[in-house]
Amino acid sequence: MQLTVSSFFTKGNIQFKSYPLTHYFTNLLSGFRLVTFIFFLPLLTSCATPVISPGLMGQARVNLPINDLTANPIPYENHLFVFAVKIAEIKVTPEGSQLEGVYVPVDEWGRPLNIRQPNARVRALLKQEYGLLDPLIYEKGRLVTIAATFKGLQPDRLEGMNYLFPYFHIVEIYLWERPLRRYYYPYDPWFYEPPPFRFGFGYYWWCR
Repeated sequence: MQLTVSSFFTKGNIQFKSYPLTHYFTNLLSGFRLVTFIFFLPLLTSCATPVISPGLMGQARVNLPINDLTANPIPYENHLFVFAVKIAEIKVTPEGSQLEGVYVPVDEWGRPLNIRQPNARVRALLKQEYGLLDPLIYEKGRLVTIAATFKGLQPDRLEGMNYLFPYFHIVEIYLWERPLRRYYYPYDPWFYEPPPFRFGFGYYWWCR
């Protein structure tokens, strides 16, 4: 026998019918799911937003074929790429702001990936007419995602050795936030911190 809230009853000329308790629980659960979806929808939408303009993302190749660029750069000249760089230094010159750093791959939204890569250095110039990369803001160790046009190889010295830097002109740049720092007493026996899922200079699954 199925348990119901009440039986048939009549009030005036209207007859009311009760439903099984499972019916009410099912409706309640459906409502809870709907509220949860509505609550998390803005978060999910913001996480799916590219950090580089969608128009540029549609034109660009995501990530660099580093080995091909250095071995045979000519076919890639003036091609647009989207990738990340861990900043080593910023130099402000009459031509503009030159960024140098370590290449970091990104996902389809332009977010840095926690993937081990060869320590390939790159250089990218933001021309003066497009703005300034202030070294006090774009500090050593910060992470940026850039859309940039490949201009060839730039020979120079790195740590006393000859080095060919893949060289780019920046079209758009996004500076990632610093990570949150946690402070605690090192000898606290009750302290426990689970392993953080992060890469470099920002929690990977956090949205901007």
